[in-house]
Amino acid sequence: MRSVRTPKWKYISNLHPEYVCTTHIDQYVRNIDDSGRYFPSWRRSTDPAAQQIVNSYYRRPAEELYDLEADPAERNNLAADSRYKTVLRSLRQKLKVWRTKQGDTRPVEGTPHFQEGPIDGKVD
Repeated sequence: MRSVRTPKWKYISNLHPEYVCTTHIDQYVRNIDDSGRYFPSWRRSTDPAAQQIVNSYYRRPAEELYDLEADPAERNNLAADSRYKTVLRSLRQKLKVWRTKQGDTRPVEGTPHFQEGPIDGKVD
């Protein structure tokens, strides 16, 4: 994941949207005990609202664009909205320039987890 922001806009490029997004908290919970280990996955199979929440946590689109003035909680991804293609193009270019200046050529750190169910307790 790489991002750039201005006072009004936030652009996120998820370099590998096919990878599951997890954090240290996911690993911690699974290493300590089984609390919550299966509940989100189970509930998402029976509750469409829960499915949307769980998927939005683990699955990220290739690009995200947020209007920080109108949507400070970043809930409405505008990247696919053609009305914002100029903004999107501009922020893509800003990010490309920044990555080039930084020598940022590595798209992935570590080993990604491919997830269809709960992640096991093993840590990379």
